[in-house]
Amino acid sequence: MNKDENSITLRQDSDFVANVIKYGGRPASQTDIDKNYVIVDDKGNFRLKLTKRDRLKASNKLFLIMVLSKLSKNGVENYYDKPLTLGLKEYSTYRNITTDKARSKLKDDISTLYDMSVELKILSKNKKEIIGSVDFRILSAKATIKMNQVYIWFTDKFLDFYKKVKTIMPLPKEIFMVKVKDNPNTFDMFMKLLMHYNINNNKNNKNKNVLSVNTLLEYCSAIPRYDEDIKKNGGMTQRIIKPFIRDLNAINIIEWYFLDNENNIKTPNDIKNYYDFVDLKVVWSWKKEIFNELTA
Repeated sequence: MNKDENSITLRQDSDFVANVIKYGGRPASQTDIDKNYVIVDDKGNFRLKLTKRDRLKASNKLFLIMVLSKLSKNGVENYYDKPLTLGLKEYSTYRNITTDKARSKLKDDISTLYDMSVELKILSKNKKEIIGSVDFRILSAKATIKMNQVYIWFTDKFLDFYKKVKTIMPLPKEIFMVKVKDNPNTFDMFMKLLMHYNINNNKNNKNKNVLSVNTLLEYCSAIPRYDEDIKKNGGMTQRIIKPFIRDLNAINIIEWYFLDNENNIKTPNDIKNYYDFVDLKVVWSWKKEIFNELTA
C-alpha cells in the first residue's frame, strides 16, 4: 500500500479517553451488534477490542485511565524504549485501598489491559471509502509487578496512535477513590461530568455544568435499559432511578439537582414515569477547583 495515497485517518476530535469510558457502558439494545467490538466514536473511525471479554469493568477503566494520565503527563515520547512505572503504594493510595488489595486488583487490571487492542480503519485518499484496517495491541508484553512497582511496556504503534488523539485531561484525585463495588456507575458518571465540563469550559459554554439524564444514563453500565421486562413487571424506580441517584450522590465533590425543560427544579418525588425521568437535566457545581490537583 502506498503510504502517500492512503493513510490511517482519525477525526481531530477523537478522544481515546472518552472512548474508554463508553467501553463497558450500557448494554446495546440492538441484538445484531458484534459483541467483540464496540464502536467508540460517532463515525466509527477507531475501535477498542478485547480478546477474552466483551466489557471493561469499572476497576479496569480506573487503572487504564490512571496509566494514560501518567503517560500524558510524562510525555508519550519517553516510553518508546522504556516502561512506564506505577508504584503499588501510589495505586493503593489513589484507590484508597490496602496494598494487599491493590496487588490483587492489579492482576486483573494488568491482564485486561494486555488483552486490549485498537482497530483503525484505513480510508482512501478522498476519505470516502474504507479500504482496510489495522489492528494493534496497547501493550507489547503483559505488565509485571516487581519490587512493588508495575512495569508497563507500550507498543510503538499505540504510542504513535495516542499522540494523534486527545491526551487525557487533568483529573481530581477523588475519581480514583470511587468504591466501584458499592457504586458501580459512579466512576463513569464522574468521568462524563469531567469531560463535558472540560470541553465546554474551554468554549465558555453556559451549559458546561448541565447534562441530560438520558445522556448520563448511557454511561451507567450497571443500570438496565427500560425494556419490556421492566415495563411489564415494574421496578423502574428501584432498578433505574434509585441507582442513578445513589451513584451520582457518591461523587463527593459536586452538588447537583434535577431541572426540567422549563427550568423548574425537580425532586425524585416529582418523577412519575421513565419518560419524565429521561427528560430531566442534571445541573451540578463543583465544591472545589477540580483542575488544581493534577494526577501523576
